[in-house]
Amino acid sequence: MARVLYLIEQHESYGPKVRQAADTDEDIVLDYHTHGPGHGYCVSIQTKKPNPLPILNQDPVVEELAHLRGIGQTEDQCFPLMSMLGHAMLEHYKLAKMPSIQLNGQPHKFELRGPSS
Repeated sequence: MARVLYLIEQHESYGPKVRQAADTDEDIVLDYHTHGPGHGYCVSIQTKKPNPLPILNQDPVVEELAHLRGIGQTEDQCFPLMSMLGHAMLEHYKLAKMPSIQLNGQPHKFELRGPSS
């Protein structure tokens, strides 16, 4: 995962966006997803912010910070890969809490636990 973090840091838009989200303690989401048969799996590193119009009960506003293609080959790899990435991000960016994991845009059945949990 060190290589993944290095690539994020070196990217002209991904690096600053992920760093800013980490520095401002935003909730980070790792959305492991596919773009269809034969495409493998990507991860979208996102933040979710409350909708500015809560009266309408709208979904949170999702901002994609980074999109990494080819991170996995199967759905079964979701939790192990995203756990490793989440732990690496926790340490590298000194996150206040572990990123949440989603599978194809939906909360994954397993949630990450940080070292102090």
